[in-house]
Amino acid sequence: MGKLVDAFNWYILCVIDYKDAASLKVGGKITVEFTGTTAEPLLADVVKINDAADGRTSIILKCNLMNKKYAVLRKNPVKLIFNTYTGYQVNNKAVREINGQKGVYVLNGNIVKFKKINIVYSDSEYSICSVPDGESGYLKQYDEIYTNFKNYMESRNTWFTKKYPNNQKDLIAYFSAEYGLDEILPIYSGGLGILSGDHLKSASDLGIPLVAVGLLYKKGFFHQIINGYGQQYEEDRENDIDTLPIYPVKDVEGKDLLVYVNMPKKRLYLKVWQVNVGRVKLYLMDSDIDANIPEYRCITAHLYGGNQEMRIQQEIVLGMAGTSLLKTLGLNPTVYHMNEGHSAFLILELMKNIIKEKQVSFDMAEEIVAAKTVFTTHTPVPAGNDIFPLSLVETYFKDYWNRFSITKEEFFRLGMKPNADLSNTGFNMGILALKFSGKKNGVSKLHGAVSRELFGEVWPNIAPNEAPIDYVTNGIHTCTWLAPNLKRLFNEYLKPYWQDDIKNDATWQKIADIPDQELWNAHMERKVKLLKLVKENITNRLKREGYRYSDINDITSKLDPNALTIGFSRRFATY
Repeated sequence: MGKLVDAFNWYILCVIDYKDAASLKVGGKITVEFTGTTAEPLLADVVKINDAADGRTSIILKCNLMNKKYAVLRKNPVKLIFNTYTGYQVNNKAVREINGQKGVYVLNGNIVKFKKINIVYSDSEYSICSVPDGESGYLKQYDEIYTNFKNYMESRNTWFTKKYPNNQKDLIAYFSAEYGLDEILPIYSGGLGILSGDHLKSASDLGIPLVAVGLLYKKGFFHQIINGYGQQYEEDRENDIDTLPIYPVKDVEGKDLLVYVNMPKKRLYLKVWQVNVGRVKLYLMDSDIDANIPEYRCITAHLYGGNQEMRIQQEIVLGMAGTSLLKTLGLNPTVYHMNEGHSAFLILELMKNIIKEKQVSFDMAEEIVAAKTVFTTHTPVPAGNDIFPLSLVETYFKDYWNRFSITKEEFFRLGMKPNADLSNTGFNMGILALKFSGKKNGVSKLHGAVSRELFGEVWPNIAPNEAPIDYVTNGIHTCTWLAPNLKRLFNEYLKPYWQDDIKNDATWQKIADIPDQELWNAHMERKVKLLKLVKENITNRLKREGYRYSDINDITSKLDPNALTIGFSRRFATY
């Protein structure tokens, strides 16, 4: 046996009896046992059968599983076990079973879909799938992605481990009302969710110990439809939970894990789901279970849906039940991070637990909470900061001022600026977070300055421009937003593993080495793809509105890839 490694594949050269070779064909499968070693048998592809000479034939086999046991092999006797199976080899970890059908999740554009496969042979590591001609590409794609992902997950040489070797037991708990990870999981509406999703992906890449908490919105955010008069209307679409990349969390008895929070009418139970975002786990809570009364089952149905009572219920679930969930999972976060004020009720949950467990005063509990909380404010306007009527707050927190050993008025003022008039002021979630969090920040240098001016009254004894609100500069998760064809160019012309060092200016110096024509071709590929999408969307909308085919064609034909095309997209927000 001889061996040659090429990309994700390695090859075995074998010399066998020509009669045995007669039963083989290129593209077939054969099992290879490595006699005299501890290496497990492998399923290999027959890629070449040479002409016979002196009753012997040499064949070349291709394998795509590599570990240290195979890496040390050089010349070894092997035993070939002839199989009659043909098809495509896929790692067993790719295979899922849904409604009794085995298949794999595959990526079509940005949409993940479930494709059925027929397994004709399976061992402990791989299965052979019988698939129609021309459709094996998605299995090959999966195997390559899985190999890359496995290497990524098993790497321990991350930015965080190198930068903070003594903080490996720390844990950041990240709370957000929405997460924009991918359109396959529609639990986001806009920029806040996209930011949250990018935070999780970047934390995974950097090896930051982070766990995230959110809600599972089975109906997501509304879908916008434009009618023939140019008017917008909304359409509800329920997510098919069985096809989403989420998994129910189980307790020690193998049952669905449930957490609860007390509500005015009855205790609310929440089923817990898990999303794996690389190395980061995102836990989503779901109220749509039989244990709840009908009125409460719909609490997590819509993102930002319903009236103010629905919103306060959602935010109690996010902040308070979310904190309880982490405790149930045995996690003890070093820091709780609130991405906007929706989760600020976690402060009250932490205060309640600390006062009860440590038997300390309200003031002492406030200092402890400040030492482990961070708040990021995004939009210093009502759209970004829920303000609840005091009557509603009293309904849901009527026993809390006694637990905290403070008056009802003092409790209400936790969510108000000092000296606010109780008769016409509501409970502001942003102010609650600002008052109790040890660290506060805006999302850019300018935004930090604006926030200091707007919220300066929260700290009346200092000048507004000195209010303790810092800033961070938000970025993006580069590899999510970089087009695949540009990523391939960067892989070819930039330094190896450039994506791990994107903040270094030196990383980008070799951009100039990319030939102009190659860069232009990549740009045109993306432009053609974009215009194709625009044409499809326009065509579908105009068909719904009853336009004739000739009129639709006249409109869409004006989109020319070779013309400079300027587009405008802007939502109308109060800020």
